[in-house]
Amino acid sequence: NMNRMRQISSITAHELKSMQEDLSFKETEMQKSQTTAKGLTDGIKY
Repeated sequence: NMNRMRQISSITAHELKSMQEDLSFKETEMQKSQTTAKGLTDGIKY
């Protein structure tokens, strides 16, 4: 029973890590597109 609990917790930790990596990747991509959009609007202004 203890082994089963340990397996579940390790799987959860791995899933959590990949979810966090996915989230940080999406945030980076969002920041990139926002910076690009800002650069375009700044470029149009001048």
